[in-house]
Amino acid sequence: GRLLYLTIGMVANGILAAYIMFADHLIYSHYVHSSSDGRTPLQDQQLGGGLMLLFGAITTVIVGIMAIREDPALDHD
Repeated sequence: GRLLYLTIGMVANGILAAYIMFADHLIYSHYVHSSSDGRTPLQDQQLGGGLMLLFGAITTVIVGIMAIREDPALDHD
């Protein structure tokens, strides 16, 4: 049960993060006139998508390991 929910969440996060990261246009036009540390708004958006993908994957792996360790069905003692 838990691993299924985790997998679904991981896929949804991955699709959204990839869309943000690989978009060749700004998704939120509000940020057209903003700048961040010398990056263009598009570069900033792509960086954000990459960070979303990275930290989403790390979180999913950690929670997945915890879920597997706590699953009594997998207890072989």
